Amino acid sequence: MSSPDEDEEREPPQGRISLTGPGPLVGFGVLGLVVGWAVRPLCLRFGYAVAQLGVGDPAAATRLWRSVVAALGAGAVTVAALLLERACRVPDDHE
Repeated sequence: MSSPDEDEEREPPQGRISLTGPGPLVGFGVLGLVVGWAVRPLCLRFGYAVAQLGVGDPAAATRLWRSVVAALGAGAVTVAALLLERACRVPDDHE
């Protein structure tokens, strides 16, 4: 069993939170492109918004704009998450 003096001498553990580096972001971006191109034939087969580009379907423009709005929303959420991650950084205490 440890004595009270030993407990006082121990320093608390130093936790570190770091920002997401560019490597994982680029990696997941490339992964998204690969998965997107892998799913594209399925989209072409079943007629989703991607398949309707360049086709004279009246609903194609609506689907395209909805897809663009969804992509912009996803980008905004990603930026907000990165800003929140940065705001939650614990300052270094160099005393």
